[in-house]
Amino acid sequence: MILSQLGGIFATVLALGGSILVHEFGHYWAARRLGLCVFRFSIGFGPRLFSWQRGETEFCLSALPIGGYVALPQMEIGPPPPPLCPIDPWKRCATAAMGPLANLALALALASGLWILGQPLAPGDRNCTVGALAPALGEIWQGDPDAVPCEGDRILAVDGVPLDRLGDLSLRVALGTALDGEGQPIARLRVERNGQILDLAVPVLRHGHPGGPSRSLRSLPVFPAQPTVVRSVLPRSPAELAGLAPGDEILACGGIPVHSPTQLQQILDRIEKTGGPVDLELRRQGIRKTLPILPAAGVEIFGHLRARLGRNVSIFLPGTEPGTWLPATGKKIPRTRQELEAKFQEVEEVPPQLRFAIGVALDQIFILEHGNPFRTVGRCIGETAHTLRALISPRSDVHVRHLMGVAGMARTLHRLSLDDIRGLLHFAMAINVGLALLNLLPIPALDGGHICLALLGKIFPLPERLVRRLHGCCLLLLLALLAHVTVLDLFRWREDSRARALGRELATLRRTPQF
Repeated sequence: MILSQLGGIFATVLALGGSILVHEFGHYWAARRLGLCVFRFSIGFGPRLFSWQRGETEFCLSALPIGGYVALPQMEIGPPPPPLCPIDPWKRCATAAMGPLANLALALALASGLWILGQPLAPGDRNCTVGALAPALGEIWQGDPDAVPCEGDRILAVDGVPLDRLGDLSLRVALGTALDGEGQPIARLRVERNGQILDLAVPVLRHGHPGGPSRSLRSLPVFPAQPTVVRSVLPRSPAELAGLAPGDEILACGGIPVHSPTQLQQILDRIEKTGGPVDLELRRQGIRKTLPILPAAGVEIFGHLRARLGRNVSIFLPGTEPGTWLPATGKKIPRTRQELEAKFQEVEEVPPQLRFAIGVALDQIFILEHGNPFRTVGRCIGETAHTLRALISPRSDVHVRHLMGVAGMARTLHRLSLDDIRGLLHFAMAINVGLALLNLLPIPALDGGHICLALLGKIFPLPERLVRRLHGCCLLLLLALLAHVTVLDLFRWREDSRARALGRELATLRRTPQF
């Protein structure tokens, strides 16, 4: 455990510090190639922890690991100190641009690593077909059912932008800016239904974070279509009594086509209203069969657990109703409703609710996608640019409070390093793309600001005093923004730590998803 934590810390420092190092090395390399004088190359700001001299350049590691800088006196505002000579504007632009370009090159290298290793994806994430809709959408989708998406629809575009995979839908909706006539958020979807193309203006939810409702973002909880294949059948369950076997693919339940495991659960939840057995249509070794089955009753825990963990926790308890059974037991699993309520009375406001199941564990199928590195980086650039546009749009729900600072990135990198190296590579790639695009913004004190001032100075020279004031004000604003985002990161860290502690408390209750 200690070794894994140390390895995670090392991977975090390597990923975050490497991104900064590559960015600053881009400036350093361009400056040396163009004949500029480099006084200092520093990783971090503030007091120097240690340093060494090589030629005219001092290399140092500073105390505040929130960035880095390369001291180039010929890039400063005003004439350089003698005996240095002023440089041409194109050299200023090339030196300033090389840092972001170095980050893009590193992002491409990381994407190449993902291409070699492959990214695990569920089959449904690669298509645009709707497999199920969250029940919460029914509360806001009232009126004509044909005016909203339904199971089996294929989503072609969101807000006029083509959609390649349903896995990108949540980000597209969260960054959306469309509003209806009453100022409520909507998502403009183009869908294909039974061969027809429909344009829909769909109301969306606003979902928050455990940190509070102020962090709410637009949400359209749609689950992708994927095969519903039985992996195992629980003993003494309705599925075993009906004759289900591992490898069976469930095609329909109660006459309703099943497009995903989530939809199957929703169909079973409606059994409470109808009662009695249902017909389960399945495919076994290429042959279609229909089996009658009587779902069993159980209870579902939700309320605070659902709000804080983002999912339901289902536990089936023995009861007196016909067909009720306990699919699995353990020393720490509550055996009665009284034990269950006592275990969760401190965090649960809503009592357990009745739920139905048939007693199968479904296959969780994943495939490895070896995506083209250039296309992967291009998609990441598009997502980052879309995020920046949403950040400055008054019609968007994205605000500064949703940004992640250095503390948040370090925490995320550490968590991903303990889970899967591929997730670490993908997030590190996103960090480098974001670092490149942010530094190219035309803001004084950033690389893009240096480029703009160099070009503007060639056409219309600005007073040195004005440029210094612009540079100083923008630098103070950026530092204030960084401090604000860091404080938000710490608050999110606290709330997420509480959620993880609750998750560890529920670890004894988690099993393979059962239906």
